[in-house]
Amino acid sequence: MIEEEFYISNVQNIIFIYSLSLSLLSFVLLMINKQKEHIFLLENMLTIFISIFIVFYFGTRDPWIGVDTQTYVNSFYNKDFDTATEKDLLFGLLRTFFSAYSDATTFLIFCSFIYVGLALLSFYRIFNKLYGYAFLLFLISPAFIMLGINVIRSGMAASIFLLAISMHKQKHILLWMFLSVLMHVSMLIPVSLYCLFYFMRGEWNLILKCCYLFWLGAIVLALLNVNILPFASSFVLELFQDRATMFLMQGKMEATVFSMANFFYVLPILLSLYYVFYKRNVDIRYIVLLEVYIVTNAIFFLFLRIPFSERLGYLSSFMFPVLCFYPYLLSDVKKISCFYISIFVFSASVLKLMV
Repeated sequence: MIEEEFYISNVQNIIFIYSLSLSLLSFVLLMINKQKEHIFLLENMLTIFISIFIVFYFGTRDPWIGVDTQTYVNSFYNKDFDTATEKDLLFGLLRTFFSAYSDATTFLIFCSFIYVGLALLSFYRIFNKLYGYAFLLFLISPAFIMLGINVIRSGMAASIFLLAISMHKQKHILLWMFLSVLMHVSMLIPVSLYCLFYFMRGEWNLILKCCYLFWLGAIVLALLNVNILPFASSFVLELFQDRATMFLMQGKMEATVFSMANFFYVLPILLSLYYVFYKRNVDIRYIVLLEVYIVTNAIFFLFLRIPFSERLGYLSSFMFPVLCFYPYLLSDVKKISCFYISIFVFSASVLKLMV
């Protein structure tokens, strides 16, 4: 029997080795001007290997690895499915389909494939040859392992959202975002915010500044130990129905604002101040996603003192890699070499090991 801490430690070690390997390959790419395509090929092979390994490592985990895994396995063998009461309709349909033709392990592997595979595809569509570095930031984001072994349907929904923002036509974006909501209803928050901010994109400057103020206000409330739970609407709490009642009613104040994990949440916001207001790099696609990130991250800080609040953190953390690397695509920062990017990512992975 593999203990959960040992299991998670193995994942972190694999991610660290991947980070070190990418940094070394980037260093070689910097030193050798010829045959660059061979280096990119090695990076691609390494990234694909790591992604496949993680898919099967998550998918074949024992039922006692992760708080919710046993619940997923038990519900898999429950043949009853009611579209009138199932909130995550797409996930319920997939579970019913797999339960009719396969076993729970195959279903968990499929879930892991959607979670990891769609995120990888999204980064490739957005960043092309730099997708491996964005994927690494995805792996070291605070909620990655939790979404891989616990609330997996949330991770699947988040990856579908990432695929949506990698699309170019607005109707395709809305279609995939709708599917992400069907996978997990909590995605209704970022999807609604995205639609709202995109519709109001002409006033992005004012809206973005209001988002910053809202985010700062949420941090101040968290520092003052203000419990937002009595003021939260039942609708919002209902979006996080996975054991939500038990978690929220425990009343323990366990989280802290000053943690290494929260540093990762703050980093894209600090970078945005530099790119948007100092460098004057304005890209509506980036701005809208940034506004969604800031508001959802503020929601996380508002609920920071609630037990298991990290289950709210994924609403923003899955956008972390895109917001860190998207400014690279802007014209005046394209001169940054892969080597310096790899140093940044490697440093972030080292910090992650310290969390």
